[in-house]
Amino acid sequence: MLLKAQGVRIEVVYSVAVTKKVIWNVSSRGSISIAMKNIAKRPPGRPRSFSATAALDRAIPVFWEKGYEGASYRDLTSAMGISAPSLVAAFGDKRRLFEAAVVRYGETVAAQYRAALESEGSLRDRLTAFFAVAICSAAGEGKPTGCLVTCALADAAGGDAAAGAQLCTLMGAADEALTPPFSAAGFPPAEARSRAQIAVATMHSIALRARAGASKAELQQVSDTAVRLLTADGVQADPAERRVVRRQPAATPGRPVPV
Repeated sequence: MLLKAQGVRIEVVYSVAVTKKVIWNVSSRGSISIAMKNIAKRPPGRPRSFSATAALDRAIPVFWEKGYEGASYRDLTSAMGISAPSLVAAFGDKRRLFEAAVVRYGETVAAQYRAALESEGSLRDRLTAFFAVAICSAAGEGKPTGCLVTCALADAAGGDAAAGAQLCTLMGAADEALTPPFSAAGFPPAEARSRAQIAVATMHSIALRARAGASKAELQQVSDTAVRLLTADGVQADPAERRVVRRQPAATPGRPVPV
């Protein structure tokens, strides 16, 4: 900053390709004029001294625990082990960092769910393995409880169209991934799709219940009940779960209902 008798000169450096100089001149009459002119580009900075992927992995638990709004730059840079300028240079801003964190989370967690659905066994076995991943991910052992998508992204989607679109895409992908196992179990296409959506809803419910403090035993009970109901009447359902329900005729005055 350089002070002059006729005014004050302030230079502002922006992190863009063309740096600009902003000059504020305060005249004796009190009027202010602003002049902006391009100045030479800064030479390329030093090579990045950190792994963007590793930094992103360290940012995920911050968003997961605090949400998008609750995660401050200080929280993020502290967890990532980088400075604020380095964060901006690597990811753009907090919004883009959050988007990248959701994509990265989806890639890593989705691989675990996919492995469960592609495992050997019946529909019951695959769903049991699928919900086991959900419980393990949401139970908070060494990481925040709940789910980055169910808790943080869903919250951000309330006032952010981009977050809403991202959430819709991820839920649609989950529906698509869960439909084939139900189709393979003998359910008609529409029924397979509907049961897949219920399975996805159960996955999100497990995450929300974990965030609310439910124990692993309580989450396991939700899983067991969901598996039993979702596999009922399927070709690969446990025969013990197949029950024939006889419809009782409607009662008419003066005529007893058979039992």
